[in-house]
Amino acid sequence: MGVAIVTIIISSIVTAVVLVLRIHFQSVASRGAAALEQETMESVRSVAEGKWTDLYSVSPKGATTTYRIASSGTPPVLTVASGTEEVVVNNITYTRFFSVENVNRDVNGSIVATGGTEDPSTQKITVTVRWPISGQTAELKIAEYLTRSRSEVLWFTDWSGGIGVAGGVPPEEIACSYPPPAGRTIVDLRRQPDPWIISAGSAAAARSGPVNVSLPAGEYYATLVSFDQHSLGGGQFQEFQPKEQWYVLLEASDGFDVATTRAVSDLPTYIDNLQEVVRSNLSLDRDVTQATAIHAAYPDSGSWNSIRPQCAAFDRISDPSKKRLSSLVWNNYSGIEDISASSTAGELSLTTSQLDGWLDSSTYDTGVPGGAAFNSIMWQGILGSGGATAVKFQLATANCLDGETNPPQCTSGAGWGGSKTSGDGAFVGPDGASVTFYQPIGPGSPVALTSIYHNNRRFVRYKVYLERESVGTTSPSVEDIIVNWSP
Repeated sequence: MGVAIVTIIISSIVTAVVLVLRIHFQSVASRGAAALEQETMESVRSVAEGKWTDLYSVSPKGATTTYRIASSGTPPVLTVASGTEEVVVNNITYTRFFSVENVNRDVNGSIVATGGTEDPSTQKITVTVRWPISGQTAELKIAEYLTRSRSEVLWFTDWSGGIGVAGGVPPEEIACSYPPPAGRTIVDLRRQPDPWIISAGSAAAARSGPVNVSLPAGEYYATLVSFDQHSLGGGQFQEFQPKEQWYVLLEASDGFDVATTRAVSDLPTYIDNLQEVVRSNLSLDRDVTQATAIHAAYPDSGSWNSIRPQCAAFDRISDPSKKRLSSLVWNNYSGIEDISASSTAGELSLTTSQLDGWLDSSTYDTGVPGGAAFNSIMWQGILGSGGATAVKFQLATANCLDGETNPPQCTSGAGWGGSKTSGDGAFVGPDGASVTFYQPIGPGSPVALTSIYHNNRRFVRYKVYLERESVGTTSPSVEDIIVNWSP
């Protein structure tokens, strides 16, 4: 009897110990899964913040699709890859992945499971982590709605180009041999012993420079200019090189890496030169004395990807809260003469005898290869008095600098505006029609842009309309036009 009691007690103790160990193992495994789950979600957020289109453009989408985060390049860059990933932590093999789903919203902006309209600036991310336990599979899930949350501001403040200047041409061409305008520092990269850089060679062959420069600490626009001899004449072009990209490393006098720009887009095969704003908010917390051009695809040996960095331009932003695009040009379309010839560089108004008039902006390049989202537009100035007045807008976007409809060739001949009523390059209002307008209630009041008609477009123009009831009514006076967008 005593032996039986002892046996029962020992058996109970062993069972209790096994149960405690199992609970402990489950607790350890669950904590490990939660950590991996959080790490994955943070990595997905990082991809979305760095380049939204890398997340939005994955295909296929849906709750049952599986994607993982991969890392490649130097410096390492996070990317989205298909499939799952196995990770071993504390001798436990976890399988983790995530799914990407489109999101619809109703007319009030609320997320809906069915119906509504797709919101291209929101994606549903579901992260799943699985691991084996006692012959079964445990699972942990977390879902989150990610939005295109990064925000940039274009502050259009100068219309000094004058009547008769065609749009689509940068107002201040960054030519390395010309003296820079006030506030711009140009780094000429053409004078190096070997100005060409390649991705399929040594580390030295992937760099050009360093070049001496004097950039005080502050905030800047950064623009890069690339060159490669693609055209052969007769409409023929050189062989395709998919990654003709580079960026600039900025260093302090003691060799400290202060900042890097984003990489310029791949130089399209059908052009020889590319000028691109790669950062509209480059922040330098120290003075910079040297700049080096570095191939962004190094050490990719799939192609030479040869490219010649021409120059880099850094425009000082005097007020970091305002991202300014200055010296916009007027477009040479009928109707432009209705805008007062006496309008100053920073102000637009109607001529004495006109009741209405309109103006097209020049083209702004967001510098986002996969396209941006355009959130709102507003203006600052004076609405006018003595009768009804209005300031209204239309927006046009495209993935071709010249407004063409067939990127990347951009040879459709359609251009910006004209007879277009929808699609790339067409000026449209909130319902996507060419006869409707965005109309803020007054100066300083932003109006939301309908993103579905401009989703993932790289280049943008606006058309501004000024109206008044009679010649006795004081004309609206527009001093600034501000576009909020997200890369």
